[in-house]
Amino acid sequence: MRSGRAVKSAVTHEGTKTAGRAAVRHSLYAFNGGRIVARRAWDGRTGSRYERMIRAAEAAGNLEAAEEWEERLQRFRAARHHRRMDLLHSPSTPPRASPSVPA
Repeated sequence: MRSGRAVKSAVTHEGTKTAGRAAVRHSLYAFNGGRIVARRAWDGRTGSRYERMIRAAEAAGNLEAAEEWEERLQRFRAARHHRRMDLLHSPSTPPRASPSVPA
């Protein structure tokens, strides 16, 4: 029973509780930071930011702002399409060094 009392006193000690809280708090900081980075990456690659703003404007009853965000979404999609098509039609082999430049 001695070890049980030692474990109980170690677990319930104020310093142990403080350190445990700090470890949990800081791990949550890292987790939430990862969530924020993932959301920003998702927003940057998709039109979800525009769709979210459209929903917010419609919920607020501001149809002019919703139309403006809809237009921005269409421009974003068109630009993304053009970038992808340019990438698709770009030369697949890397450019070679010109003959005047020594290798």
